Formats: sequence, C-alpha cells, structure tokens
Amino acid sequence: FDYPLTDEEIWLWLPEKESSYYLVTKKLDELVKSKKIGPDKGLYFLKGRGKIVKLRLTRAKESKRKVSKALQAASILKLIPSVIFIGLTGALAVENSDKDDDIDLLVVSYPGTIWLTRLASTVLLELVGMRRGRGSRGNKDKICLNMFVDFDYLNFSPHNIYTAHEILQMKTIWDKGGVEENILKHNLWIWKIFPNQKSLRKGGFSNKFKKIGWIGWFEKIAYLVQFTYMKKHMTREIVNRKLLAFHPRDTEGWVMGEYQKRLKRLI
Repeated sequence: FDYPLTDEEIWLWLPEKESSYYLVTKKLDELVKSKKIGPDKGLYFLKGRGKIVKLRLTRAKESKRKVSKALQAASILKLIPSVIFIGLTGALAVENSDKDDDIDLLVVSYPGTIWLTRLASTVLLELVGMRRGRGSRGNKDKICLNMFVDFDYLNFSPHNIYTAHEILQMKTIWDKGGVEENILKHNLWIWKIFPNQKSLRKGGFSNKFKKIGWIGWFEKIAYLVQFTYMKKHMTREIVNRKLLAFHPRDTEGWVMGEYQKRLKRLI
C-alpha cells in the first residue's frame, strides 16, 4: 500500500472498467489541480502521502540487486529437467522489496512431477546455501520456493482482485516454452478485473507438455517421503498432487480486508 504509481500504472491497474490512457491522464490532471492527489518524480500519491515516493525509489534500487539473486537461483533451478517455468512473485515482482526481504519464486513443473520437482529444487538450493528454511531467521536474499504448480493445474483461484493482481504482476524469469501464455489462457477471467492490462498482452507461443507414464512411481515415492515429513508442520499450506502453496500467513485475507477498509474511507 506504500506504493505511489505512474500515470501508466494507474491506467493499467484500473479495475473492472476498460478506459483510454488519455482519459485517465486527463482525470489525474483534474485531481492534481483540486489537490486531492499529488505528483512527484512522475509518481502520484494521495493527499498527505508524499513521503512514500522516496520509499518506492529506495525499494526499487534495492530490488534490482535482489533480482540478480533471483536470476542466479533460476539458472540453477532450470537445470532440473522437470522445471518448465520460473516466475518472480510478491513485492519483488514490482520492485517493492525491503532490503531484509526474501525472494519469492513460483515454479511450474512438467505434468505429474510436482513432488519430484520440489525435492530436487529444495536439495539444489540447500546445497548452494540459497534456500530459506522453515522458521529460519535472517532470510535476507534467501530464495523462498513458496509455490509449485503442475502444468495441468494452471487454473488459479479464487477469482478476485487479489489473485488477478498476483498473476499479472508476476515476472517471468525463465520459460521453457509457452508456459506464461498457458497461464493467461487458463485464467481469462482476469481480463474482467483488469481489462486495460490486456492491451499489453499480444499473445504468443502456447506449448503443451504431456505426462510421462513411467515417472509416476518415482513421483509417488517423492510425495510420500515429503508429505510424511511436512504434515506435522502444516498450518495454512495447500498441499496436494497438483499444487503446493506454502503461505503460512493469510496475506490474501489481510490485503483484501485492508483494501475494502481503505475504499470505504476514501469513497
């Protein structure tokens, strides 16, 4: 929420109503003249919130350093044959990361290999000292593998503004072939929430990956070993044969609650 926006970002993230960039900038000029919002260094903020401009610029500088760490981790993870997509998520995806934050990655696996993929990813990053461990402290620049998705399970939910925002702000840092396009095609509902975003998405190559039959037994073993270990530690995690989402905090609930509260205060 401490994140002032450019005029283009305001237009792109305008929810539920398709509009022209020209009309949005015209309205911004009116709001500036009426002193309801303020501009500084090409960023717009609500009245009395000018200090967050410096905060965003500071975080953007810090985020560039962290992105290099994410690319380093991706160069390791893409050596795993079953990894077909790596996406940068969370605050770092929009260059809004604090210096002590970790780095959130989403990994899409070959069909039927999600547990093998997680096992290999965890071991590799642990060996090079880049992985954030469970309950660990001092997680600055550590890689948090907080979401693994099977290629056959790209329909994300719930269908709300939070999920749509997470999908669209995610930055692809490695794609084995058309996975990003498949994510968008499986979640067409996001254009109803952020219709202006569609103007930037021209569409591209959409690949298909088929399940490998013989690998199923290894996948079952990887599942049994890991699930047996993690089930005694589970809190809010989503764990099944197609999706692994390690989010112990209810970030979505907090964001949606705060969003509605602020809307009521401002409207």
